Amino acid sequence: MDLNCIFFAQEGEMGLTETSANHLCALAKEQKKEAEKFLENVSFVDSYINIVGSDVKNQTNVGLKEPLLQEIKEKVEFVARMNEFIAWFAEARKHLETYKKKRNDLGIEDFCKEQGIKYPKCPEREEMGEAKTFEDMVETLPIKERELYLALEAKASVYGNFIHSEMPMNKAREELIDKIQHPFNANLEGANTIITQYVPSVEFKSVDTLYNELQAEYRKIEQQLNHMKAEIRTKLAAENVEIQNKNMAILQKFQEDMKEYNIETRQILTKFNQFRTEEEARLAKIKLAIPDRLIKIMNYLNSLG
Repeated sequence: MDLNCIFFAQEGEMGLTETSANHLCALAKEQKKEAEKFLENVSFVDSYINIVGSDVKNQTNVGLKEPLLQEIKEKVEFVARMNEFIAWFAEARKHLETYKKKRNDLGIEDFCKEQGIKYPKCPEREEMGEAKTFEDMVETLPIKERELYLALEAKASVYGNFIHSEMPMNKAREELIDKIQHPFNANLEGANTIITQYVPSVEFKSVDTLYNELQAEYRKIEQQLNHMKAEIRTKLAAENVEIQNKNMAILQKFQEDMKEYNIETRQILTKFNQFRTEEEARLAKIKLAIPDRLIKIMNYLNSLG
């Protein structure tokens, strides 16, 4: 719907504001009440009642007489013209309210389309990388290096859990040393004394040699493993620095894009708010069209004050 609608007065044409139209329609409703009442009660019959045996008749209804028949047509025409006036402006006001609502509901994006303004798209931040973990780096090792790392890790675990303090090999070696130094143990059980003798099943030297060999192998494995871990940590630190730098660049670009976006949208919002102010003033000035056939009725109603 636009202002070319037949219910809206075009520039230079006679028209009524919505307020004036409401006032005149209210007058028209008041003016036609008397005529409507007359037409609702029209009758062409005189009615009388009397009591049997009495010559007195009482009239209960007065029908229209010949001179008043023409008045019926005039009042029908009058009511019809008033209703025509009311109906026209009721429809005109409905179209005006619809038009005003459509214009008042115009959003900023629709405003841009109407004005040929390109509304900027809200920037989207590029996905930022997550810092990598040591485990992530192990998973990216070449197959052979990863196999070696896992093998060294498994060996170190087995050796360490066997020779470390409080572990089987260490405890057995400490026990051997203790029993060599204390080969007998006496326990009293009632009247009896129980003597327990401890005899090494192998030479201490052989055990100590094995223990030292296992320790040496463990240190060798640990050295290899620690060397690989150090290399992985170095690569991990370098990659995380690179990821951090990329993330900072992404964030900086996003902030710059958002700054430009906010400047553009504020400029458009300023134009939009100015448009809304001007549009409200324009809508308030819109007048409802008056068909030529209703001008006489309008003049009559205006004469009533």
